[in-house]
Amino acid sequence: MTTDLDRLAASLQEKMDDKARKAYGEEKFARWKEPRFAGVMDLPSAVGKADQGAFTIFLRIEDQVITKASFDTAACGPGIISCDAACELALGKTVDQAEAVTAEDILRLVQGLPSSKENNANKAAAALADALQGWRSGRA
Repeated sequence: MTTDLDRLAASLQEKMDDKARKAYGEEKFARWKEPRFAGVMDLPSAVGKADQGAFTIFLRIEDQVITKASFDTAACGPGIISCDAACELALGKTVDQAEAVTAEDILRLVQGLPSSKENNANKAAAALADALQGWRSGRA
């Protein structure tokens, strides 16, 4: 049973989604709303955090190759976009190759973010680097 409050909430969500779609474009909006790599990983080989744990990246590494990547974040849309892109960039790479992933690579993959939101790419790259550093040091 749909109430007036439910209809109001749905209408407000639709307006916010339309505004975000216009601000970020359809591809980034889709990555935000349906990220491919979202979720906490069971038994990861490595876990990296940035921004006091607000950005967390999980990696499964087999024979020096990242075979699975995922993330968990309570960040805003650009944070989700950035973490999802960081996981995409890391997947299938060797540890050495993934260590070279930068915020600029993330921004390039997602075709940029508003300048006020680019720091999310830095945080996602830092979480990835932290995971890789932890794996190298034996910290899971």
